[in-house]
Amino acid sequence: MTSASKPSRAPVLACAVVIVILLAALGYVYETSSATETTQGNSIASLNGQVANQAGSIGSLNGQLSSQAGQISSLSGQVTGQAGQIGSLNGQVSSYQTEVSGLNSNLAQQTNAKDAAEALLTSANATIAQLSSQVSSYSGQVSSYSKQVSSQSSEISAQQSTISLEVQSTVVSSEALTFPANMTTTIAHFTASAAGYVQISGTSSTRLVVLVCYGATTEIACLESTSFYAAALGTSGTVNAPLMPGPVWIDELALQAGTATVTVVEYT
Repeated sequence: MTSASKPSRAPVLACAVVIVILLAALGYVYETSSATETTQGNSIASLNGQVANQAGSIGSLNGQLSSQAGQISSLSGQVTGQAGQIGSLNGQVSSYQTEVSGLNSNLAQQTNAKDAAEALLTSANATIAQLSSQVSSYSGQVSSYSKQVSSQSSEISAQQSTISLEVQSTVVSSEALTFPANMTTTIAHFTASAAGYVQISGTSSTRLVVLVCYGATTEIACLESTSFYAAALGTSGTVNAPLMPGPVWIDELALQAGTATVTVVEYT
């Protein structure tokens, strides 16, 4: 009798080994997955923290941007205000430029007037210098003539004290004169019929010198003549000059312009 064959255990063992290997593989995979999940969870948590920090930074930046936007708006307002002020200043500058242009024009006119006045002053100074030279010449002549007739004046004074002459005529009575400077002006012109003396009296706003010229037919000839009597009347006084028959010219000479009131009486 043939004994029955027993079933083989190899397949069972093979299955068991496979199961064990699968379980080990699954355990390894689970542990590896768990570790990976833990690591990724930590990474995610770290990233979430960084995101939160970045969100805070973004919020802070948004606040700063909002503040800067306010400042920019304020600056824009200031710029607008300053633009208005600049426009006003530009208007003032334009007005000032117009005024400066007018002032420059006035200055040019005043400069031209000043130049013309200086030219006139130069001409006037030249004329004054010429007249001063003439006055110096006349003063020298007057001094010379005064010396020539001084003896005659002394004789007349002596004669007046001893001789009583009748008043022949009043040649000029309180004559009002207006005379320029450094020029002769005629007080009286007459013809003496006899010898005697002539009396010149009066007042003047400036000092006068009286010139009595004899024998000249014209005033110009009198000025060129050497036959005359000169005496200082001053601003108030009386001058007695010798009188000779013939034409007589009585002139005044003053260094300054002025007025005078003069009386001339002829004694013969």
